[in-house]
Amino acid sequence: MPNQRAIKERIEGIKGTQKVTKAMKLIATIKLKQVQTLLNSAKAYQREFLLLFLEIASGLTEKRIQTSLAKELFWEGRASFPAVSGHRKDSKKKEILLVLSSDRGLCGAYNLQIFKALENYLEKSSNQRIELVTVGKKAQKFASTYLQKKYSYLKILKSFSQLPANPKISEAREIFEYLEKVFRSFQAEEGQKNLKLKIIFSSFQSRLSSKVEIKQINSLDSLLEKIGAAKNLEKEKLKKLEEREKREIREIISPESSLLLFEPSPEKLLPQFFRKFLLEEIFCSLLSAKTSELSYRVNSMTNATENAEELIKELTVTYNKARQSSITQEIIEIVSGSES
Repeated sequence: MPNQRAIKERIEGIKGTQKVTKAMKLIATIKLKQVQTLLNSAKAYQREFLLLFLEIASGLTEKRIQTSLAKELFWEGRASFPAVSGHRKDSKKKEILLVLSSDRGLCGAYNLQIFKALENYLEKSSNQRIELVTVGKKAQKFASTYLQKKYSYLKILKSFSQLPANPKISEAREIFEYLEKVFRSFQAEEGQKNLKLKIIFSSFQSRLSSKVEIKQINSLDSLLEKIGAAKNLEKEKLKKLEEREKREIREIISPESSLLLFEPSPEKLLPQFFRKFLLEEIFCSLLSAKTSELSYRVNSMTNATENAEELIKELTVTYNKARQSSITQEIIEIVSGSES
């Protein structure tokens, strides 16, 4: 029979661990609410920004948009306009992958899912001109200790770590400015803009689910996709309004009042808006990744606390059995001694 004292000490140790996991869950829950509020605000701002972008570009054809953005440093363009974007059809496009992970563990399968998606992407890609920019110590460690040994061509350009619990636009701007240096260096070396910028991160869906996304952000397709999503969301909002509110909105945005004049011309404004779009994409991705990380951390600490409770119950039953067995043995010994 197990030693009662050892069982009791183990129960006390698990209770102490349970207190820690409860406290970590509480802290993560508070942080999650704060970051989720920031994420919702950032998405609302980005949606309005994209609608304004659409207003500016609405009078321009796709070719004029390509032409106005052709000189923009980050612009990757679209393959249907190789003469404008300056791409070489026979060359592999160099890719910069921005990998977002956490600095610490104890967040379940959060980092593992990102690393699996990254490894699958590298396995399927025939392109050997891929370089990484990592955010979070976990991604840096995984890339340097595992990926670089498996893919000898892979290079880690820079690693960002120790981001605050509530990422600010200043952190996104720091990453954006570094990427700008990389793009300028590449353009100076190769004399062309044949560079893709992709982000790999865990996109927050709800408190119970997240999805790893790999998306390119410096192409026309990615921009049009975001604008389309913003338009659809705006239409859904209008459908939910009451008829009276709809009439008021129709009066406000009548054809006569919706005509906007831009100074300078849309062609000159588009490059500035595109850079702002990239910055906002990086910022929203940081917030979404941090929100997803905290939701994983809450779920992980919840499971740990529940598992500790189950283990305490099992050990308590074992302790009671051992105690009962020792008492029974003592009674038997007393009875046997008195009979003799």
